[in-house]
Amino acid sequence: MSLLTIVSQAMQEIGLGQPTSVIGNADVRAQQAGALVNRAGLELRDMTAAADYWPVIRKQFLFNMLGIGPFTGKLTAGSNVITNLTGTNLAGVQVGWIASSAYLINDVMVTAVNAGAGTVTVSQPANLSSGSATDTAIAFGQEAYPPPSDLNYFIPQTGWDRNFRWQLLGPVDAQEWQVLKSGISPVGPRIRYRLMEGMIYLNPAPYVPTGQSSPIADLIVMEYASQYWAAPFGTTGQPTQAAMQLDTDISLAFPEDLLVKSLKWRMLKVIGNSYEEEYQEYEDSLFRTTGRFTMARNLPLNARASGIRLLNSQNVPDTGFGS
Repeated sequence: MSLLTIVSQAMQEIGLGQPTSVIGNADVRAQQAGALVNRAGLELRDMTAAADYWPVIRKQFLFNMLGIGPFTGKLTAGSNVITNLTGTNLAGVQVGWIASSAYLINDVMVTAVNAGAGTVTVSQPANLSSGSATDTAIAFGQEAYPPPSDLNYFIPQTGWDRNFRWQLLGPVDAQEWQVLKSGISPVGPRIRYRLMEGMIYLNPAPYVPTGQSSPIADLIVMEYASQYWAAPFGTTGQPTQAAMQLDTDISLAFPEDLLVKSLKWRMLKVIGNSYEEEYQEYEDSLFRTTGRFTMARNLPLNARASGIRLLNSQNVPDTGFGS
């Protein structure tokens, strides 16, 4: 069913006639119906535990941490320019990346790169009282990464570093982040993350061992709920829109009949009629639909639960484990 057929079906069932179009229609009721269909879709998308209910809006976001190093270079007291840099692929260092060295404070950002001259300009001078430090190890890495363009919200406890098979630690709060960035504390090997400024911040910033030509480090994965639930007619697979924009647009995330029932009570409410029966019909249908889409695990009363087993007595040998 398209936007037009959803509106036509709902309005016909409650005795408001059948519009021939929705988008661009001068009739106020048709305009309201189109807006209310999109409102119904947004509320279904954003409802509590929506990512559990609607499989189509669940997505996996994969991205590589980017970094290069270590290089060796010279840092001079009072200077923002790191000179005499030697190593692999200095041209791959990007403005905005974090520079890490024993003679740089935290959060020093790259502001310019001159690969031909072997220099990188950073946002803060070397942390030296005088003189210079030569042949110093320096690494560069991207700390902030853009989220997926259709992100609605991340699903908790789904962030992993797949290279090391470690779960990401976080999201850390503002106080914890400043301890990591500003305090004297051991960082450890685990990656921590924070959602800030519309970006995914990772700490510590990565680097790639010298000799690797491509500036790519660990593979990070996070699951999220998409804001998209609608799509143009004929689309298969993933939704591409956060609302229905044309009469022919369709819903790929939610059953159309559920949208029809949602529109019926909303239209009756708008025009001032009683809508309790239609609302209850919609609620009953919503509970049935979410229960079927969720595919909850079985909870047998007369036997052991048949959940996923990782390591236990059934699949670990008595001796020789790990050999």
